[in-house]
Amino acid sequence: MTTVTIEPESKLAEALRQAARTGDVVIVRAGDASYTMNVEPELTPRDTPETLAAQGEAFRSAVDAAFGTWNDDYAEEFKAYVRERRKSGSRPSVEL
Repeated sequence: MTTVTIEPESKLAEALRQAARTGDVVIVRAGDASYTMNVEPELTPRDTPETLAAQGEAFRSAVDAAFGTWNDDYAEEFKAYVRERRKSGSRPSVEL
């Protein structure tokens, strides 16, 4: 990995901040070359380790509450669905 330091008030810095908020892609042009940058979202105060731990606990509680509500028929149908989806793939075919 390479780290490049830029001026915080630059056009690129602003584009990166906006992309981090919105999930957009940033395209950087350098001469004749273009580079696509996927930006990870910024951590917000709600994404603190404590908050994420609480969300994890809430998820575990929801799973525990739902545990046992599926009967064997649902489980077998779901496994069959997953097997079929694995066979079919999720990407379109590419012709060369």
